[in-house]
Amino acid sequence: MLEMTFHTLFRSALLATVCVAAPALFAADCKLAGVGFPGMNSDQVKALARFGAACTATDTGAESGAPRLGQPGFILLDGKKTSYLDLAADDPIKNSGKDVVLYGYLSYFTETEPFKVWGYRFDFQMYEGEWLSGIKVMNTSEPQIDVVVSPSKLKKYAEPLTDTLSQLRRDSFKALTLASGGKALVKITGKTGAYSNTGALYIGAESVEVIR
Repeated sequence: MLEMTFHTLFRSALLATVCVAAPALFAADCKLAGVGFPGMNSDQVKALARFGAACTATDTGAESGAPRLGQPGFILLDGKKTSYLDLAADDPIKNSGKDVVLYGYLSYFTETEPFKVWGYRFDFQMYEGEWLSGIKVMNTSEPQIDVVVSPSKLKKYAEPLTDTLSQLRRDSFKALTLASGGKALVKITGKTGAYSNTGALYIGAESVEVIR
């Protein structure tokens, strides 16, 4: 009876934390003294940890729920998890300008000649991927989404500008080279857009991150 009262009071305290905590994408399933506490936020996980609880992050679309190499990628559109197919199927013009995070893979990339662009520009396509266990790479899958990586003329970069842009280009080039051929999982953080000549969807970003 005493043990049941403890768990009831403890769960009530945790639920109270839910009401005052800011909404977050992070979530974890915890277990304490044989009792499960699913869907805990970061503050609740810290509180449970003080009592010796074991917690495992769940896939909510946050960084902690990012896929690992060998798992299919996915997309966060304005913070909500979606698939490559769903994003590709939506109206690109209607979706233009939204915050987006892509987790996925790429086969190859191209770079525009430096004298033709301001700073740098890389073009490639990302896909969710299908794991080929025999050769340990991600095979291409459909649909593929265009990504354009380039600096923004509207953003104020650290001076000297040429050095900053050169370093951003260098970092993106290295990441793309490491990830090409489906050898690594890539994260792209940027904005949705639509090409002015075709209206087709693309994702605009200024850098590339290899996360696995």
